[in-house]
Amino acid sequence: MSQESDAERPVSLSERARLHLVGYWRSWVTTGAVLSCGVLIGLAAGRHHSSFMRAWVGAALATPLAFLAGLLCPPARQSPRHGKSRLASATLGMILGCGVAASAWFFVLPLMRTETASLAMISGLKPGTIRCIWVRSARPTGKRWQMKDAAKLDAFASALRDANGYYPNHPTFVRSWHLTIETKGAARISLDCHYQAGRPDEVVFSFQGGGAYYGTGISRGLREWFGRCIEGLEADEVQPADGTSSSA
Repeated sequence: MSQESDAERPVSLSERARLHLVGYWRSWVTTGAVLSCGVLIGLAAGRHHSSFMRAWVGAALATPLAFLAGLLCPPARQSPRHGKSRLASATLGMILGCGVAASAWFFVLPLMRTETASLAMISGLKPGTIRCIWVRSARPTGKRWQMKDAAKLDAFASALRDANGYYPNHPTFVRSWHLTIETKGAARISLDCHYQAGRPDEVVFSFQGGGAYYGTGISRGLREWFGRCIEGLEADEVQPADGTSSSA
């Protein structure tokens, strides 16, 4: 009986994994090095508040180059079986790598830029630049009020100086308000503000507009402002524009 050739001999799954690790260690190291460079560039070049998101985008954009660099490395050990699957692996890997990079470039990166711009806009408000704030409680019987007191408007702008980006993880909100800020430059900013369980000293807020989401932030100063200017308001403390409250 003739001896089975190496190309025809059955190979177990564990043996196949070992051959790939040993035979293509140069490719693994090269791919990891390029991805690490992408992570470092993302961390250094990005302005987004989340280090994880900057690192992820950097790695995602570097994925096609990392895969190509690893593919070009000659294998340390190769059997006929490896040669047959190399082209299929290369094609599938490039498709997946380009897909990851495209999702980061066309979807994740624009959202991160929007979040950064929205946070810079709200934290850049200065005393004297707000014309009025419409306040509406999220309670079923909540009313919509217009705040025009200059001292409270200036305090609101000052309170947001410590605003930072925030990614809540399945938060529980115990009380909520919707704020529409009208600036003297005719810009309108819509915020959904919340008291979050487990964070009694901060307010979580999200930017809204036309049903779209533009980022989430958190502020300790805004919590102090809500305590002084919003909680327990009576109708004679915040006057509606026309002298009567309007339903939410």
